[in-house]
Amino acid sequence: QNILRSDTKQTPWSCIDEFDSVGSGLLLATSLFPPPSSVSDDRCCPLTAEERSELEYAINMAAVWRDRAEGGRLPHSVETSAALAAALLEDAVAHDYPLTGDDGGASRPSELSLRLSYSSAVVRATNGLADASIANRASKSPRYGISVAALCERLGIPGWIVDMRHDAAHNELPSLPSLRLAAKTLLAFLGDRYWAEMSRLRGDVMTKALGILDTYKASAKAVAVEESARVASQIAKAEIRKAARKEQREKKKKQDEKQTSDNDGEESSDGELFGFGQYSIFADIKKRTSKKRPREEPAAAEGAEGAPA
Repeated sequence: QNILRSDTKQTPWSCIDEFDSVGSGLLLATSLFPPPSSVSDDRCCPLTAEERSELEYAINMAAVWRDRAEGGRLPHSVETSAALAAALLEDAVAHDYPLTGDDGGASRPSELSLRLSYSSAVVRATNGLADASIANRASKSPRYGISVAALCERLGIPGWIVDMRHDAAHNELPSLPSLRLAAKTLLAFLGDRYWAEMSRLRGDVMTKALGILDTYKASAKAVAVEESARVASQIAKAEIRKAARKEQREKKKKQDEKQTSDNDGEESSDGELFGFGQYSIFADIKKRTSKKRPREEPAAAEGAEGAPA
């Protein structure tokens, strides 16, 4: 129980299936704004009604997780995936439904609002991935830190996204088409490096756990067999001891019966108790008779001496 408390962590998602469902739903945003040659019309949201509902559900569940999480802090990859997907969906819906009433009465956001949403998501995603790549930027050398561009290059993030992050943070906001492309690229990167990797690692952990469980079952079975043999041996020894004690009791009982029968035979041969036991009234008669006999013998002797020769 102490191991579970120290080595486990409470998560805002209720189960693995919910986590995978939200991840697959967020990654549907990479299908938004397809190349013009891949679609027959100019719609920016080629998702079906079911796919769009799944994407909206994933974004809403990420917000629910944020409320559940301690301090409102989600894992960086989860939070940035939700922010990028939300910005892409908002832009696509605003592009496809520019007028009020076509999409549930939602009005189209301004281009500046969309650019700010994209820029915030891109900056947070880039900085968070760079910071997560090392525990301390200056760990390699105490004299200077590692730049964000170098860290992103190690991770495989394109350099133009790092430059766009710099422009969004310090210069003029990038254009809307470039921000869309950066958001889709970063979301695809997170899908490959985080969501797919989490699924793969979970499979490895599950395989390892099943192996440990099989080893435990085999060990437990061997211990159970050994314990059963030990208990059976103890039971057999106890039965042997019990049989020996029973045999001794029967032998002693026979000896006692034989001794009793011998004693009864001797008393009957003397004729003392006449078969009525030692507490019979005849035992007292015999005792008085046996006491008188020694007195009769001297009288008989005197008669023999006084008789004429």
